[in-house]
Amino acid sequence: MLLQVAKDHGYALCVHGSLHRDMDLVACPWIKEASPALVLIKAMRRALGAVTWSREADRKKVYRDCSPQKKPHGRVAYSLHVTERGMYGGYLDVSVMPQQPANSVVVK
Repeated sequence: MLLQVAKDHGYALCVHGSLHRDMDLVACPWIKEASPALVLIKAMRRALGAVTWSREADRKKVYRDCSPQKKPHGRVAYSLHVTERGMYGGYLDVSVMPQQPANSVVVK
């Protein structure tokens, strides 16, 4: 499902990491007309049924998604929290690589 969402927005999507604690994904713009990163992330959130925030009853923690964090090489990481019946169920860390104009790439 997420592969199709990424493709529909002009991105290639791959899994990165151990998948032990969470699911780490990397989205790379693949076509010239790729959607902005936040448009992609919001489409992924809708497809997953992820939440903007939820409260874990016994721990009183608030989990937020679409909280961008700057990472090395211009990528931006977003956290998408998935719930089941209002309880915290896990999350995806999605890093989106920046879009670059074709003429900015130097090939030797």
